[in-house]
Amino acid sequence: MDGLEGSGSAPLAVRCRGVWKTYGSGEESVHALRGVDLEVRSGELMMLVGPPGGGKTMLLSLLAGILAQDRGEVVVHGADVKALKGRAKALHRGRTTGFVFQQYNLLPALTAAENAAVPLLVLGEKRKLAVQRAEAMLERVGLADRARSLPSQLSG
Repeated sequence: MDGLEGSGSAPLAVRCRGVWKTYGSGEESVHALRGVDLEVRSGELMMLVGPPGGGKTMLLSLLAGILAQDRGEVVVHGADVKALKGRAKALHRGRTTGFVFQQYNLLPALTAAENAAVPLLVLGEKRKLAVQRAEAMLERVGLADRARSLPSQLSG
């Protein structure tokens, strides 16, 4: 499926159709998502809000290919996420998906710059260049002086 096209002017970046996700089994099963339909256009800003346990993180995990839906279709930038396997899935995620975690999820043995470079390394960037690019980004957001700090040395 090439280039998701919708009814608006910008192409679709994300399309979910009839997406279901259940976890647990038997009496313990929870239907986290039930028939979710979603369209997000390229360049569109969208906020996903809802109560705790409402399926927000589950939906984001499906969009990133971290989890697979039980039923329905999840297409991100033209790729059926469930059909992607192994390295192809990791590369697709690295090129199309970014997360700002509520918890820091930093690797404790890596500096701030090295942690920021991890997505570039996943995409195949050489380590030295990835760290240089990460340091440049930290500088842009006013954190150049913390680039060599370990997570335990950073404040929230």
